[in-house]
Amino acid sequence: MSANVKFRFHLKSGKTFECIEELTTEQFLKSVDIVKISMREGVDGMLQFEDCCVRLAECAVVEWEVLDESKAEKS
Repeated sequence: MSANVKFRFHLKSGKTFECIEELTTEQFLKSVDIVKISMREGVDGMLQFEDCCVRLAECAVVEWEVLDESKAEKS
C-alpha cells in the first residue's frame, strides 16, 4: 500500500517549503521516525526523497499530511 504524503519543512531561517512524495507505509513510517528522533534528540538526520533532500538540523518544525492512499493492485 502506498500514499501521497505532503511534507512541509519550516526552516530555522524562516523559509518554508513543501515536498509531495508517494511512499509505501514502510517508507512513511521510517521517515516519520527519522524526523521524531532528529527533533527530539538533536541528531542531525536527513530525509532524502526523489525530489528533495532535507537536513533536519536546519528545520524548526516538520509537518506531514497524508493526501490519499492507493491500494496496490494484485494480478
